[in-house]
Amino acid sequence: MGSVEPLFASYCDGVRTKCPGLSQWGSVELANDGLSPLEILREYYGEDIELVENAPITGNVGGAPSVPLRLGSVGENVRTLQIRLNRISANFPSIPKIPQTDGTFSEDTDAAVRKFQKVFELDVDGVVGKNTWYRIQNVYIGVKRLNDLDSEGIRLDEISEQFEGILSEGSTGQNVRDLQYFISFLSSYYSTIPPLAIDSVYGPETKNAVEDTQKTFGLTPDGVVGLLTWNAIYRAYRGVITTIPREYVEGVTLPYNGVPLQIGSDSDEVRLLQEYLNYISQSFYELNPVNPTGYFGQATRDAVIAFQNLVDLEPTGVVGAVTWRYLTDLYETLYRGAQLQEGQYPGYAVGGET
Repeated sequence: MGSVEPLFASYCDGVRTKCPGLSQWGSVELANDGLSPLEILREYYGEDIELVENAPITGNVGGAPSVPLRLGSVGENVRTLQIRLNRISANFPSIPKIPQTDGTFSEDTDAAVRKFQKVFELDVDGVVGKNTWYRIQNVYIGVKRLNDLDSEGIRLDEISEQFEGILSEGSTGQNVRDLQYFISFLSSYYSTIPPLAIDSVYGPETKNAVEDTQKTFGLTPDGVVGLLTWNAIYRAYRGVITTIPREYVEGVTLPYNGVPLQIGSDSDEVRLLQEYLNYISQSFYELNPVNPTGYFGQATRDAVIAFQNLVDLEPTGVVGAVTWRYLTDLYETLYRGAQLQEGQYPGYAVGGET
């Protein structure tokens, strides 16, 4: 059934006390026929149930994250936050839905948090500290009636872990690329942080660079990237980026803003993305131009996926650090009129023809 429910026990003899579902009279007959407890439950509730034994039980209100969640935060706590806000929005429609509960605190999550804070009379700062976290948790419990016998229960996708949470030597993939991008960028501003190749592999060079970065920010230099190290790197990166005006000027590219762009994003950063895509589309037939409205809709997502396929990135439709870097690199190359290598981009039209 795709949900998890505790097994509540209540007395129900089917005559003096009636309740929906399983009852004393029918279940006794099934037991006398030799059915097991699980088989009896399936007689009443269908075949698609199973009993989970020895599951850890905790209180309804868990601890708040040790580090407040805000734009750019990632991890399972962010995903939990997104899922809860989306469910709360069913009862409070003024809270906007978050299109992708992917564990990345992007602009749509920020908008939902701010609206929640406004509705429930909290400080509207977009930061999920203890006050906002516990208020979201309590409202979530209330709307789902988790303390009641007729609760909605918890869906399986609400409890399944999707994030490693830690990057270390041997890790690979998009998160490693993003980490390498941030460190490489910061190396231009901190003499104690070395430049770093962006290759998606957490090898010895990345480990050494992480250790130097940890020393720079007063952290234990263990070469492992947990939330403390990630947040320190991200705060330093955003501290630099937020000083740069985010306006489109033809021929000029700006660094990645540090916040992933995806369906539902609405910002000047999206308008920059759209302008870059439109310029590139003049030379690559796979890319259709989009209206530079600043809103990330389906047409923008399609153009992003086409671009990611063009440069051999995973076609997620989400613009993170690496996609942004490839996008701005190609934009600059085309704007300068530099010659692209034969076969470098399969959709390139020789002579700039579309």
